[in-house]
Amino acid sequence: MGFKYKAKGKIINRFIGALILCALSVIIINFIIVGFVLAKRYNIRDQKKEIVNIDKYVSEFKKYITFKDNTPYMSKKGLDKVVENQGWIQILDENGREVYSYKKTKDTPSKYSPIEIVNFNRYDMGDSTIFVDYIEKENYKWTYIIGFPKSKIVKYTLYFNPTNVAEAIFGSKSFWILAIDIIAIAIIGNMFGIKLTRPLEKIIEGIKNLSKGYYDIVYEEKGVYKEVFTNLNTLSDNLRESQEERRQIEKFRQEWISNISHDIKTPLSSIKGYAEIIRDTEYHCTNEEIQSYVDIIFNKSLYLQNLVEDLNLTYKFKNNMIILDKQRVNIIGFIKESIIDILNDPKYSHINIELKYEKEPIHVDIDMNFFKRALNNLIYNAIIHNNKDVNIQVIVVDKVNKVSIKIKDDGKGIDQNDLKNVFKRYYRGTNTSEIHKGSGLGMAISKDIIEVHGGTIEIDSKKGEGTEVTIIINKI
Repeated sequence: MGFKYKAKGKIINRFIGALILCALSVIIINFIIVGFVLAKRYNIRDQKKEIVNIDKYVSEFKKYITFKDNTPYMSKKGLDKVVENQGWIQILDENGREVYSYKKTKDTPSKYSPIEIVNFNRYDMGDSTIFVDYIEKENYKWTYIIGFPKSKIVKYTLYFNPTNVAEAIFGSKSFWILAIDIIAIAIIGNMFGIKLTRPLEKIIEGIKNLSKGYYDIVYEEKGVYKEVFTNLNTLSDNLRESQEERRQIEKFRQEWISNISHDIKTPLSSIKGYAEIIRDTEYHCTNEEIQSYVDIIFNKSLYLQNLVEDLNLTYKFKNNMIILDKQRVNIIGFIKESIIDILNDPKYSHINIELKYEKEPIHVDIDMNFFKRALNNLIYNAIIHNNKDVNIQVIVVDKVNKVSIKIKDDGKGIDQNDLKNVFKRYYRGTNTSEIHKGSGLGMAISKDIIEVHGGTIEIDSKKGEGTEVTIIINKI
């Protein structure tokens, strides 16, 4: 419970923090924009259309003032600059009297007192914003006033106590407005954050439940996080299926270990028993008996050898330790040889196996030893799990870049519960008789071999109608 509230608090705090930071950023950006706008309005363009500082502009304007007979007047270039910025100029002597003017407005006086010059320079004059400077000639100071329309440039005056700037700022209304804005943002952000984080509590809780193995909880898929809840439910379903599959595999494995232990003990007991009979000096065996016992020992040993090979091969496939020795072969001839080898065994000579194909040769790249093992496993399964009169067809179809190989029989078929497990390791079908019990790895090994060749294998069967296994492999 503590973790839930702690996580919720962290999410809300981060959200509010981000919201306040965003609001402050917007305010700062606004100040920058306002400052930029004001800076532009407090500057003016020169003849090259470049923006220059107004103070510099006014100060350097004195270079356009010339004197004739000790009387100031404007040069042609200076007059052009005044016209360019829609301004006017006035030059005063030391007594504040006008001695020269150009394009001055009607409300511009011809004489100024010192205090008037100060006030006009600080504020404005009618519809004009004015700037004042002076030029000195032979120890005589001439004052010049440059005016611009307010639409062109304006002045703003800020008053504060330089000895107590902090008090001036924090005591201002703007600060308290800013503080109220931040508090309002925090309150709104907290309310919105709580609403936003409520679904996150369920998401966090759902993830914790998944980590504990609770896969049966279904979450309502709605709201802003609808897609998250959908994925959470999907993940829960997948994990539940994986868990069930693991349990089933573990069950198969335990049963398989039990069966394999029995399968190993049985031939070992036979081998040990007949070996003891042969070595018993008190019992005199005939040559026929000895030969019979040796055959039994050999067959049981061969069974154990195949069992060990299956286990070893399964381990290698499971750990990706298989290296293929591929060769270019005619798959039709290859299958013919495999079928002949099977039928040459007296136990299976009565079986009807038919090979069907439309053309020959069809060349593929395969590891002959591994592929033969996979193919034989599938054909042997069709033989030993059906009656003696079963008919088996091996159908090869050329599909441009691929080859399809079907092993089809008209036998007993496979129960649907068994069908979904036939390629799983350790699985033995329910229709396996005592005399035909194998390692339970044959079909899984066949699947591994086909897949390591880059192919696919599928099985389809109906109880009482037969089974069809389809292999698809690439030609190259």
